Amino acid sequence: MRPATLARRAIRWHAAGLASSDAGQPGRAARELRAGLRLAKRHPALRDIHVRLLISLAWAESERSRVELGFRLLDEAEALAAAPQRPILLGQRALLLKRSGRNAEALSQYDESIDLLSDLTHPLDLVKALNNRGLVHVEAGNVRLARADLRRCAEVAARYGLGLHVAMARTNLGCLDVIAGDLPAALRAFAQSDADYQVLAPGRLANLAVERARALVAAGLYREAERQLASAVERAAQQQLGHTYADALQVRAEAALLAGEPVAAARWARRARVAFLGRTNVRRAALAALFELRADQAVGEVDQATVARRAGVLAGRLARLGLPEDARVAGLVKARALVAAGRPRRAAELIGRQSGPRRTDRLDTRLLWHMARAEVAASAGRSAEARRSLLAGMAALHRHRARFGCADLQTGAAVHGRDLARAGLAAALAEGSAIAVYRWSERARAQALLLPPVRPPDDPVAAEALEELRRLQHRVRQAELAGRPTLAFHSRLEALQRMIRERAWATPGPGTRRRRRRRR
Repeated sequence: MRPATLARRAIRWHAAGLASSDAGQPGRAARELRAGLRLAKRHPALRDIHVRLLISLAWAESERSRVELGFRLLDEAEALAAAPQRPILLGQRALLLKRSGRNAEALSQYDESIDLLSDLTHPLDLVKALNNRGLVHVEAGNVRLARADLRRCAEVAARYGLGLHVAMARTNLGCLDVIAGDLPAALRAFAQSDADYQVLAPGRLANLAVERARALVAAGLYREAERQLASAVERAAQQQLGHTYADALQVRAEAALLAGEPVAAARWARRARVAFLGRTNVRRAALAALFELRADQAVGEVDQATVARRAGVLAGRLARLGLPEDARVAGLVKARALVAAGRPRRAAELIGRQSGPRRTDRLDTRLLWHMARAEVAASAGRSAEARRSLLAGMAALHRHRARFGCADLQTGAAVHGRDLARAGLAAALAEGSAIAVYRWSERARAQALLLPPVRPPDDPVAAEALEELRRLQHRVRQAELAGRPTLAFHSRLEALQRMIRERAWATPGPGTRRRRRRRR
């Protein structure tokens, strides 16, 4: 077969492989790219397309969890690559480094690649590199740099008619809007991308639905989030997207618990745990087990002695996995279960051994601590102490909402807020004090009716600090799940929290602003 014929066929296979990869079908992409490689290897004149096929195959194989093979394919491509292909090779290696958690190395490779690329000669490769470097900046907490890369990516993609990449950049910008607390902007971006993916890349709809659902949950739209997640679970199962499938189940469990459906929440969390175990992701599986446990506890009809035993075993497992705060949460779940099972002394001993909340603990953990202490005190007849713990928990929740907004409320925190309000109201009714009943009913009403703010603060300094705090908290969680140390982040987390508190002291609240407007 003549070289020109071989080249045409190899190029067609390469285009098909890229299309399958963009559509979220890495197995099919690998088969198509290997078919092209078999043709390209038959003549030395096809070196350029040979290199491009190797570079693209490296990505497809890494998507199939064969990352080391991906690096070997890139090494093979580097031995053949001419100078014009170097930036493309650098960009692909950077992508594999990022997927391997080697972000500093990835950023260096992206910087070199983007410096060498021009939108006049390599618009598609430049767009891909900008998008992916933006994601590295996101993970590093450099939100401003990430936004700049993603906006430039969208502009270049739009200029050259690369519609899919416009949609991908828009989706990633929507994720940044969620971090910034601008939920309407995020949902608009996701809706536009959904329309594009329906036509250009249906294989990406499952991932998009999960991100969209996270924003809907943050906005308090749990039923709509559930519809998105049902679609995501079905699509991910059909496409054999294991991580997306497990992730969708976990978010679905959170949405169900927030919607007041603990039985459904436990069911989805159980399926998420099994799915994460199937991917040998033991940390995510353990966290799904903790969520399942908390949902079972919320059901009430589940045997609480069994919940206590499960919580004790899980606490030990979480501690061994390097998730100490989650291990303490499991211990608090155990204490509450022991009280419900009629073993208050054992619960009191357990609470007595637990250290109090730490400054960098999640709000969720702090509220659970107050709730458990209140239940232990009430079971021992110390009603005044129980009341103080409930009030302290509600005060912590309201302070957090005033400073950080409801978009920062973890699922557990929102549920514990409901529990604290209900427990306080029940105690006031039992006490028979009309004043106490009125005060707790007002607190419960405020907890139930307070709508989450869906835009970032007006103060630009506070907004930027809040965006960095959210990103850093996400980064800490990702490090925990990867088994990496997180102590280096704690001082910055505390500094950001302090800055936001201090800005909040100097900024009038929404009620103050409304009163001022009425006086005018």
